[in-house]
Amino acid sequence: MTREFATAFAREWVKAWNAHDIEKILSHYSEDFIIETPMAIKLYPQSHGIVVGKSEVRKYWTIGLERSPDLKFELLDLLIGVNSIGLHLMFVSVIPDLLFCHLSKKRMHKAVVRKRIP
Repeated sequence: MTREFATAFAREWVKAWNAHDIEKILSHYSEDFIIETPMAIKLYPQSHGIVVGKSEVRKYWTIGLERSPDLKFELLDLLIGVNSIGLHLMFVSVIPDLLFCHLSKKRMHKAVVRKRIP
């Protein structure tokens, strides 16, 4: 993975989320995408914190976007691996999160959100 690709991917990802455009957001993900996040337990309890498949992720994120109309991300840093990137993100006015993403064919296949415990 090149720095140029990772940087462009991260910027496009943040732009899609900040526009709250669910179709552009989902364009970054594979059909069999999996996300593990503590927020899913709150917003999509049947997931038990692990949401599997783009159709289920769409449902979960639609709920999240509806409940957080002011949601904005700021990219703080970018970590690049062989087939992965780590996005160090700030939810505006919230503590930073770290999103680890595994990419397959230039689409996110799996993401794991880690929150810093204050």
